Amino acid sequence: DPLAEQGQNWGLPPMDPASLRLSRFSHFITLLRTNMAHCGALRIDHAMSLLRLWWCPPGTTADHGAYVYYPFHELMALLKLESHLNRCMVIGEDMGVVPPELRQALYDGDIFTNKLFYFEKDPQGQFKHPDHYEPHSLAMVTNHDVPTLTAWWNGQDLLLRQALKLYPPEVNLGDLQAGRRYEKSQLLNWLIFLGFSLPGEFEAVLDGPLSWDLCALILKGANRCRSQLFVVQLEDLELLDTPVNVPGTCFEYPNWQRKLAKPLEAVFADAQVGQLLRDLVADRAAS
Repeated sequence: DPLAEQGQNWGLPPMDPASLRLSRFSHFITLLRTNMAHCGALRIDHAMSLLRLWWCPPGTTADHGAYVYYPFHELMALLKLESHLNRCMVIGEDMGVVPPELRQALYDGDIFTNKLFYFEKDPQGQFKHPDHYEPHSLAMVTNHDVPTLTAWWNGQDLLLRQALKLYPPEVNLGDLQAGRRYEKSQLLNWLIFLGFSLPGEFEAVLDGPLSWDLCALILKGANRCRSQLFVVQLEDLELLDTPVNVPGTCFEYPNWQRKLAKPLEAVFADAQVGQLLRDLVADRAAS
């Protein structure tokens, strides 16, 4: 997919579907119960693996391998049962190359899907109107697998991916940067359409760095989506420009090692952050 055109090798041993059945799914059940014991909502990363998972043979790159299918109906039944027993809602991350039957099964099983603002566009390539979001979903502007809002707006993610050699040889950086500028102009028009006033002249905002005021407007706009759940990444509240994870890398980038710039207490003590969060909660309560 566009996020990882050369594929991804996570370096993790996959569950063996045959062993799952032979063991009466004990590992899967233990995994769910252990996690659900400590939370009211569980997000399953790459929920497509309930149906199929791309296995990469050792010593090869991620574009070599094959899909291995899993006992989907049994896994879904156990997931719903443990959700009920543990009083824990479930979110299935369904972004990327997703078989349509998986999305339908998630919907039929009352499992929340995951909507990421960057990717939520209509057939014409325009950012979706908030009313057109799937209600039974968890929506967010960014997550751990995509650039922070600051990096996306400033184009630092494009430079980083080029430096890490994640683009195929035929990809031109200049074309990517021009495409990003167009996306940013679409985003500003989207905010104007929703009734927001930009923090400056259109062209100046478009070509300037991400400011706190613009970041707050984007979060407020996305917060209007029909999705029943909406979350904000702490990195965006701090205007951080380095990702915590770059999909498709292992040794190339120090994934999961970057810390927040300030302690949590300092983040939430910030007057601007506190006011933004109160505004987001009030807007959703009133909608």
